[in-house]
Amino acid sequence: NERVPSDGEIYLKVRQYRYEANSHFENRWLARLSDNKARRLRGLESHPSVRAAFDSLLGLPSLMIHGMQIGSLPQALAICCDEVRSSDS
Repeated sequence: NERVPSDGEIYLKVRQYRYEANSHFENRWLARLSDNKARRLRGLESHPSVRAAFDSLLGLPSLMIHGMQIGSLPQALAICCDEVRSSDS
């Protein structure tokens, strides 16, 4: 009767074990994801600046555990947020 971990909790553990170079436990946590979510998480690897931004939130586990939805990553990555420049008129 184990509680199902949230996407954010899985992300926390995957990144923790990758940083510790513990591929065994990293893969055990990745196995908890559906194939679709695992693919989306792998897609984050091709966006190092976005991954770094997510990693900067690892110090706030409550935010990651309760707020992160791996299934929403493609929508977040598709938003092209170019810097808004003020024009001098």
